[in-house]
Amino acid sequence: MPAAGSGTPHVAIVIPVFNGLPQLSECLESLSWARGDPRVDVIVVDSGSTDGSREYLADRQPWVLLAGGDPSMWWSAATNRGCRWAIDELGADTLGLLNHDCTWQAGDFEALLRSYRQDPEAIHCSRVLRPDGRLIIAGGCSSRSGRLTMRGLDLERDPGFPGGRVVWCGGMGVLLPAAVWQRLGGYDERAFPHYHADADFCLRAARIGVPTMYCPASTVVNDKASTGRVIAREGATLREVWSTLWDRRSSVNLRETVRFYLRHRGIRAVTALLHVYYVHLGSSAFRIGRRWRTRLTTGLHHSSGPAPSSESPSISGIQVRTRGWPGGGVPNPPEQATAVMSRPLRILMVTDVWPTVESPGHGAFIRRAAGAVRERGNDVRVLLLRRWFPTRPVAAAAGRPQTLPAAVGSWLESCGSRPIVPPPVAAVEYTAPPMALSHDRWGQWALATGRPVMLRLARRMMPDVVHGHWASPSGHVAVAMARALGVPSVVSVHGAEIAFTARFRRRGTASVARVLREADAVVVNSSLTRRAVADLRGASEGIHLVWQAGDVLGERTERNEAPRVLSVGHITPAKGHDGAAAVLGACRACGVGFIWRVIGRGSDDQEQSFREALERQCLADVTTVRRDLTNDEVLDEMVQADIFLLLTRDDAYGAVFAEALGAGLAVVGSDRAGAIIDFAAAGAPVCAVDPDDAAAVRGVLLELLTDAGHLAAVQRGSREWAAVHLGWGRHAERLEEVYRSLL
Repeated sequence: MPAAGSGTPHVAIVIPVFNGLPQLSECLESLSWARGDPRVDVIVVDSGSTDGSREYLADRQPWVLLAGGDPSMWWSAATNRGCRWAIDELGADTLGLLNHDCTWQAGDFEALLRSYRQDPEAIHCSRVLRPDGRLIIAGGCSSRSGRLTMRGLDLERDPGFPGGRVVWCGGMGVLLPAAVWQRLGGYDERAFPHYHADADFCLRAARIGVPTMYCPASTVVNDKASTGRVIAREGATLREVWSTLWDRRSSVNLRETVRFYLRHRGIRAVTALLHVYYVHLGSSAFRIGRRWRTRLTTGLHHSSGPAPSSESPSISGIQVRTRGWPGGGVPNPPEQATAVMSRPLRILMVTDVWPTVESPGHGAFIRRAAGAVRERGNDVRVLLLRRWFPTRPVAAAAGRPQTLPAAVGSWLESCGSRPIVPPPVAAVEYTAPPMALSHDRWGQWALATGRPVMLRLARRMMPDVVHGHWASPSGHVAVAMARALGVPSVVSVHGAEIAFTARFRRRGTASVARVLREADAVVVNSSLTRRAVADLRGASEGIHLVWQAGDVLGERTERNEAPRVLSVGHITPAKGHDGAAAVLGACRACGVGFIWRVIGRGSDDQEQSFREALERQCLADVTTVRRDLTNDEVLDEMVQADIFLLLTRDDAYGAVFAEALGAGLAVVGSDRAGAIIDFAAAGAPVCAVDPDDAAAVRGVLLELLTDAGHLAAVQRGSREWAAVHLGWGRHAERLEEVYRSLL
């Protein structure tokens, strides 16, 4: 032992154990450096183990000191017994704390000892990792609600939390003065026999002027096998959730948790406890719901076909993997802020629209945007919000029992649709009332049930920026997540939130405006959208105009015998297909030949009405309607076409116009579409027409259909202009500029 007054701390490392021989043996092997070290004693407090732990210590580790106990002793009592024995019997002036399922290497101990020597009157703690490298705790902190949290919990890599003072620490890899332990009377084994005793000790120490210091240079590896109770990530039962509220081995044990917060938070205990059990019960409800969803959909798949493979790289509604995105891990360790401008970025994109195997065209442009940013070397992950609520066909079938099972089965099948990857997609489900009642609040509904899972996924990635597509619900979620992570938020406004969400009621306007104001940057796709966003945001600063789509496509080798006109858009009144049919019918009445391709879908009534319009205009024999094409298939159709026609009534942008220019088509578009207005102002050879002026539209089309030289010149101009101004690569470059400007 060190001589009195030598200035060298005499450390006694206390390890409580009960029936944990496999982990204990690994722990002591890692401490073999302490054998023969006069500065260090290792004390194992055995609480009446029956697995041969005592015999193992006597036969294999005789250098370890054994302090006996009984099975009624939990962590606090066993630790107190070891500390008391170290002080009274060994004269230790410094106490080290370690769990039996931890390993602590010599270099890490020395690093913590150096930190301790610099401030020998403080409590010093280590960084704690899982065996796979994921972070458990880098010192404890406190949220605004008063809830204690573990800094860095479940991050795949340590982002480099700085050393210094923290609020509290656990009992793994800790050095503290024996005098402080004596002054506080040890750990409160009566009030907190297992959990919360370590945090209680640190908070009581802080009241007498003893800080808790975090030392990132010291690492303890914790293989949590038997010291705590958690709910399985792949599902949960009500019985399991209920037991966590009363089991002493649970960190949310109701009696001890309430007692802890009442002791240390006073009136703020109410908000702290609400936060604790909101997180716990919210994530538990999510897991219970997933368990029942799996049962329902498993039965459906047994009756209708094979279930989606569990090896799918996506995380569908049935296959939620809360451990993170496929391929996990952060490819680039975080550097200082000055280096962010040069290294690849980590971008978390949040969206509620994404192409699936069953609906490949749904949200295809969001996937293109994410893929383009990813191709620039950045790490892009996608958080897909999937709403779990019966669809209109289910509601319509409620009064027809004979069709209800089929409607419910189709709905469940669509809920289990698999997102198309890459980039990696993680889906989080939520429920909310119908769109007409609450679309502006869907983000709040998503956060209410999925926030714990979302944040756990995000924290494992540690993004530089969180980017939400559409203000509601994804923008609401993105802004909230970015604030919780302490990173910038970007919201892309595509138009629906302006045309619908912010218009249908006053509350919707306030909700969208709040999201746009709280976002650090807003990306818009047209000058029309920019003006609307500036009005809602209350300022024009922080709004960035970035055009989408428009990659230049290959030219076809053969000329069409008859000019081919293409229209891409859902068969709804807003897309103006009926007006286009009337104009094309007039052109055909003039003896002009052509073929018309329409790509889109609508309700049964809308499609029937469109078919009737084709019959009236004598276009049924030259018109083909195609549904549910992938984006690549749509682009193939564009390459084969000559003219693009879309008389949309209200379109904030219209990415199909950009794609048509990139395909080298002569574009005839509505002057009410944001893309047509902007492209025409920038010199693009587009024909901007009033969709209500049938004579003007007919004149433009007749000139293109009858003058091959003019048509070829316009097509050539479209391709040349798109090569300079459009393209997903240019879109990704502009987005990256926005991201880096916020860092």
